[in-house]
Amino acid sequence: MLRETSYGGADSTFAIRGNELIIEELKSRREAAREYLLEHADDRQIIYTGPCGQPMDIGSVCVMLLRELRESQRIPSQQAVTDIPAQDPVTQQNEGE
Repeated sequence: MLRETSYGGADSTFAIRGNELIIEELKSRREAAREYLLEHADDRQIIYTGPCGQPMDIGSVCVMLLRELRESQRIPSQQAVTDIPAQDPVTQQNEGE
């Protein structure tokens, strides 16, 4: 994913769309992406979401995708509970608060 830095003009549009495509690709890979998502669930590097975009880090995207996997029941419940961090990495709040 493209990290937060100074982008302008077409570069900004390319960076934003590139990150969106990466997220969509990870979603489409489902189980195949699971190990990558787990490895990067604590990554606090900010990704570029545009000059007015919501701040987001790699870890929060990974946790979001892992939760989507769990909700789709592609990961057995007991495994998902132990693998996915209980706290949202961005807000540092427990899930459901």
